Amino acid sequence: MPNKKPSGPKKKPSPGKKSAATRKNDPGARESNLIRDLHKLLEKQDFKNEAEINAFLEKMAGQPIPQFEPETGEDQAEELVAEAYSLPPDEGRVQVEEALELDPDCIVAYEYLGAMEEHPAIAIAFFDRGVTLGEQRFFTDPKDADQYTGRCWGFHETRPYMRCLQKMADCYYMMNQYHHAIGIWQHMLELNPMDNQGVRFPLGAFLANIDAGEFAKLDQQFEMEPSTSMKFNRALAAFCTHGAGPVANKLLRDAIAANPHVVPRLLAEDAPEILPPMYMLGSAEEAAMYTYHAWVPWMGTEGAHDWLKKA
Repeated sequence: MPNKKPSGPKKKPSPGKKSAATRKNDPGARESNLIRDLHKLLEKQDFKNEAEINAFLEKMAGQPIPQFEPETGEDQAEELVAEAYSLPPDEGRVQVEEALELDPDCIVAYEYLGAMEEHPAIAIAFFDRGVTLGEQRFFTDPKDADQYTGRCWGFHETRPYMRCLQKMADCYYMMNQYHHAIGIWQHMLELNPMDNQGVRFPLGAFLANIDAGEFAKLDQQFEMEPSTSMKFNRALAAFCTHGAGPVANKLLRDAIAANPHVVPRLLAEDAPEILPPMYMLGSAEEAAMYTYHAWVPWMGTEGAHDWLKKA
């Protein structure tokens, strides 16, 4: 982890204004149910070789995945939590408490409780409990640790743990504790170098501001990714290293060409408070997605505001 702490303006916590992933009908919960049922379907087959697996998957293509009834207390607890997202918050919390009676170590229950909390400091306590349970379950045994590290998003059972990590990092960000968020994002990349959750984008913005060498390693890890977010992160890294010279100016022009909505949002008085549920490339929603985290390191960089104005 970088030894310097990010500088600059503080983002004010916004109780009650959460990202789409932490609201009712959490897509992560729906996805979790679908993957769980797919795993159960595959477990019930008696495959002899890879050819049989491929033939079965080809046969299932385009067909709905059958839903399985919960078979254990753990399964029942997860089912109750999944249903809780479609209930009013008060009723949902009661149902999640019932889930925890069935399985006190139910990670998705703590994920739900954290997502429903309005104050990030309280939410962190729930997410941290989910993370602790995940560490104990998946990384206590060295064999398990070896299996999961580097492939942590590829297993159905580890995804709630990874979601708790990401949501806990977002809470630290909302509380202006950026060094904690950076540490979690870096740990998540160790657990899942493919970064299915997209933490390289906020991490890259902060590293561009505080550690150009670490940012260069991150950028190289993803082979100079052509996304809007990384283009703006590269421009920031160049500005922090070389100032407003030809290199930084060209990178900024390339980034603006990818999405002209980003600079006006970076120049806004405050960072966006809500993550959009979805976005298209080059859209205002994509700009909001990027600047939700990146506004802080950009505005914390001396001279960056004036540089963006001139652009």
